[in-house]
Amino acid sequence: MDLGSLSFLMKRKVNQKLAIQKAMTDAFQKLLIVVLGKTFLIVLEVLQFQ
Repeated sequence: MDLGSLSFLMKRKVNQKLAIQKAMTDAFQKLLIVVLGKTFLIVLEVLQFQ
């Protein structure tokens, strides 16, 4: 394997890791939005019954 191929493979591996990290971050943000939204709705319901 020549140096160019090795460099390409290393860049590809780094890009894959970055893509995975971005996907995980996006998924976590969406989950957080859902959880916070549901929590907000629950709080509103509780406040209405007081």
